[in-house]
Amino acid sequence: MALYSSKQHLLIILDILKEHSDPEHRLSVEEIVKIAKRDYGLEKFDRHKATPALKHLYEYYGDNINCVSHSKSDGSDYLSGWHYVSDFTDAEIDILVNSVIFSKYIPGNVRKEMVGKLAKLSNKYYKNNKIRFGHDNSNNQLTYCLDILSEAMSTENGRMPTQVSFKHLIPTASGKQILEQKNGTDRVRIVSPYEVIIKNDKYYLICSHSIGDNLFHYRIDLMRDIKNLEDKPIRPLREVSDEYLYGLDLDKYMKEHIYMFGGESIEVTLKIDKTAPFNIVGHVIDWFGSDVRFFDETEDAVRAKVNVNRQSMKYWALQYGMYVEVETPDLRKEVKEAIKVMSKKYK
Repeated sequence: MALYSSKQHLLIILDILKEHSDPEHRLSVEEIVKIAKRDYGLEKFDRHKATPALKHLYEYYGDNINCVSHSKSDGSDYLSGWHYVSDFTDAEIDILVNSVIFSKYIPGNVRKEMVGKLAKLSNKYYKNNKIRFGHDNSNNQLTYCLDILSEAMSTENGRMPTQVSFKHLIPTASGKQILEQKNGTDRVRIVSPYEVIIKNDKYYLICSHSIGDNLFHYRIDLMRDIKNLEDKPIRPLREVSDEYLYGLDLDKYMKEHIYMFGGESIEVTLKIDKTAPFNIVGHVIDWFGSDVRFFDETEDAVRAKVNVNRQSMKYWALQYGMYVEVETPDLRKEVKEAIKVMSKKYK
């Protein structure tokens, strides 16, 4: 098929199909012409111009432009029922929209803008009853910090990722946030950034300091005065620990760091009480993923081995202590000491 001559007509028809049609709302050529005249001022546009443009779009955008083919008495085909097939279903757009609406870490004005863009992935018939913005977050620093971190971690055009510096806010009991201090002045941290993640509905930066064999996490929404230190390449992950010799296995790392604590990961053995009034085994899988190794199962209990950050495991064990017992000796001792302290507080 020869290329259609009017790019303007092609773009206008594509816009019309995107906004006014879907598999449940199909358009005839006459309806498309009517919308083009009414909304785009194409007074001389008619079906003789629209039909070849539609056929061109159908030929070159077949995955997204669809129609119904009818056979005429003379054996030729007649195309009608033109509609746009979005890359996303409304259900998928709902998931994206709701994720943004109920986010605690995206500022309110940014959420509103993002939801508007997501809604445009569908058409005028799309409705999401949850599109409202009762929750607000005035921390517009978040998007700025994310931009700086993205720039620092970029490897485009062969550039090396670079370190960043920032100050960090500390929440206080009064509800205020104050900048972290060191020797009476605002503390400035310099780190090598590796990954940005979302955990517990918060953005965190996974990074390292110039020395030490652990990775650290900082909440990005609490960063202030962030700077990309363009003259300072990052510390390679392999220098932090042999564990990261071949890079950071983010999926494994997230499963091991169920809370955002830094430090080592260890293998922990748990004894799980199956008589709990809820599916405790399901909770263990939800927290630690499919890599949990269950063994020694009886009617009342089952044991499990998990690889997890040591500090995170301690707090998790306290959370589920009525139905889960830590058997790994050193960690078991730490949990027992924590329980003693808690017991004294509740006497």
